[in-house]
Formats: sequence, structure tokens, C-alpha cells
Amino acid sequence: MDTSEPIETIFDYATEEELEELGRKNRDRNSYIKTHTSLDGIYGDLARLGAIRGDKAFEKKYLDKITDPNYKFWLTYEDCF
Repeated sequence: MDTSEPIETIFDYATEEELEELGRKNRDRNSYIKTHTSLDGIYGDLARLGAIRGDKAFEKKYLDKITDPNYKFWLTYEDCF
């Protein structure tokens, strides 16, 4: 994954409580980025943050950036399973 450009992550937006809900409270931004092999996982976490907040526009913004159709489907309909 190209990290030469700044990458938006949940650490740019989430509160400590939201990080805990996302299961990322005990992580730091650098290790978080290093564990992702593509931006889809990062975008997925950002979309989940929007869902937690009830912010449909924020959620959709990051869902639309996900390139893996199966992952995007799973995120979109995870509450249905």
C-alpha cells in the first residue's frame, strides 16, 4: 500500500469511546496503517465509524471508496446476518 500520501484513518476522526467500539482503542495510527495491506480495510473502518455515529453521508463517502465488492457488500449488510 502506498503511504507516500497522507492517509485518512479513524484516528483522524474517532473519539476514544468510538475507537473502543471499533476495537482499535489500544492501537496507534502507525501500527494500524502498517497492518492494512489495502485501503479497503481503512475505508471500511471509516464507514463503520459513520454507521456508529448515524452519519449516513460519512458512511457512504467511505463505502463508495471500497474497491472489493464482497467486502463492501458485507459492510453494507452486516446487520442483516
